[in-house]
Amino acid sequence: MQKQYLLKKIGMQLIAWVSLSLIFLFTSVHAASFDCSKAKTNFEKTICTDPEISTFDETLANSYGNANKMLSDEGKRILHKSQKRWLHFVDDVCFKYRNDITASVCVKQMYRKRIEDMKTAAIQIGPFMFSRIDYYFSKSDDEFGRPFQGQTSYPRIDNPLSDSQKKWNAVMAPKSKAEGEGWCDGRPGDIGIGFEVKSATETTISSQQGNWMYCHGTPHGYSGTKGVTYILKPELHLLTALDLFDPDKSWETFLTDKCYSVLVIKAQGTEVDRDQVEHVVTNAQAWSLTNEGLVVTISPYVVLAYAYGTTEVTIPWKDLQPFLLSTAPIPH
Repeated sequence: MQKQYLLKKIGMQLIAWVSLSLIFLFTSVHAASFDCSKAKTNFEKTICTDPEISTFDETLANSYGNANKMLSDEGKRILHKSQKRWLHFVDDVCFKYRNDITASVCVKQMYRKRIEDMKTAAIQIGPFMFSRIDYYFSKSDDEFGRPFQGQTSYPRIDNPLSDSQKKWNAVMAPKSKAEGEGWCDGRPGDIGIGFEVKSATETTISSQQGNWMYCHGTPHGYSGTKGVTYILKPELHLLTALDLFDPDKSWETFLTDKCYSVLVIKAQGTEVDRDQVEHVVTNAQAWSLTNEGLVVTISPYVVLAYAYGTTEVTIPWKDLQPFLLSTAPIPH
């Protein structure tokens, strides 16, 4: 059976990576199938000396190939570009810039993350096939001994057919960019921005945006999550409480009681401000619509301290039924 090479498939033309065209094999047993005695680049040499990376590479190659088969021509092109960006990113972060970990450990981390990301490179949710667009950036940071790096990504409907679907793609695109400037008041830092689609119907797409930031030299990073739910028809707009709840019903009290009780248990004696809980959980940016129910996400620092982490409360639709509008966009 003729071997196919992933790097060749995605059109990599960098001379320094010529040998890497032998690494990404869809059908190979060992990714490092080239003559390791002729390995020249640091990337090639790392692969030749670490069998685990070869296994990761084969897994990634298979995932890439499977996703590619499911996408439209435009989706294939976008996946192609994202993979090229990732390859440049790995070379920069693990080899080009100073790093406080070994190249082998760095490459393994990059492969693990990319393999996880490929799970949503082509995924059917409701009536839509979703793909993803990834951007990467990196800079040298000699002061703290690790690169200044980041990844941002966002979902898109592959092969959108209606104007509303095209508009959704258009409004999601600028929500995730690899700019990398000003995140830590001019200091070096890392950032991650990504989306997870939670549900989709012909009229509604509900996703969560996750943000993570670590400013170099600080004790820990910061993370947050918010809901990004769009009503597609008749006019594209972000979900509001008026789309979901009957304003004449006491839904705010019900929602607050449910979330407050969960937070009190989690706090283990630490005081929880109920008014603050109500302010947070009645904001539509805390909501995601799933088949199981309304997911209310409360980020660290908002109500409880960072050490408590993110809190998610899922309230089943059947429990919310008395408070919902008859036209509420509940996914099924």
